[in-house]
Amino acid sequence: MGTEHKKVDTGAIDAEITEDHVHPVFATIVPSGCRRRGAIHSITAVANGDTITVGTGGGIIYTFETVLTAAGAGAVHVKLQGTIPDTLKMFAKATRGDTDAVNISYGAGTQPNPSVYGYFTSLRFSIGTNVYPATIPATFNHLFFRESPLVKDRTDAAFALTLAKSAGITGTVIAFIRTYSCRYIMDGNAAALGDRVAGQMQMVVPMFGYGGVYFDPDTIVVEATSNTSMIVEADLYYSTDEAAFTLLIEGVNLSRETAANGSQQYHAPSVRAPPNAGLYVKMRSNVAGAAENQDFKVQLHTYPLGV
Repeated sequence: MGTEHKKVDTGAIDAEITEDHVHPVFATIVPSGCRRRGAIHSITAVANGDTITVGTGGGIIYTFETVLTAAGAGAVHVKLQGTIPDTLKMFAKATRGDTDAVNISYGAGTQPNPSVYGYFTSLRFSIGTNVYPATIPATFNHLFFRESPLVKDRTDAAFALTLAKSAGITGTVIAFIRTYSCRYIMDGNAAALGDRVAGQMQMVVPMFGYGGVYFDPDTIVVEATSNTSMIVEADLYYSTDEAAFTLLIEGVNLSRETAANGSQQYHAPSVRAPPNAGLYVKMRSNVAGAAENQDFKVQLHTYPLGV
């Protein structure tokens, strides 16, 4: 009788070993002071001929057009879409260099913007200790900017960052700054300890912030709090459209010990968000009000597709 040979799927075994035993290829802290951040928040109007200028060397000029025309060197033309959110999303794609000949025309040296990437969010966000917009409830149209992944720790004059808009675009420009944490304000929380309700959803990582890779929020770092005896819990979500949100982590205890000094780290369960998703947080506490807040950052691991 012949000998029966069984084929073993070594590829599957290798994948399992990689998944279980090899650390992710990249880890990062969000936000980090190595890359500056800026924004234009609460945008309610964008029209034909309006412009946004962003980047180094005086910036690249992005012009919105009803009928797309060819852009010259150092300029980009973006076709107006049916809604303001869709128009701003298209603009954000243009800063990141997405190819879309029907809606985006790039001049020489502009695909992508060599110094700044843009993102869209409809939710509250923070740049350092400032939260935008300041009042709640808040569902607006915002553009959020951070320096290109290829750029960090630049302080020389040649890397001064411009961010400006034409008068026809409503909204408020937030100049680029170097920031080390996010602030969450407890002004949406129920005041009574027995009925703590989480406040408003807030963006931590914008949609497309890490492109086409999976990521997980591994550690939350608390850097400062308005009240060291305040009881704080955090829920983290991901979303790919800011319409539906999927819970990643529930009830992470971010309370600070009264006697503690410096930052504290809180490890979260191993969970994973899909490619192009944004990361969002809601916090609940036993103390409400705009005077009560917590500054934090999140450590992420990113994973290549297939791992």
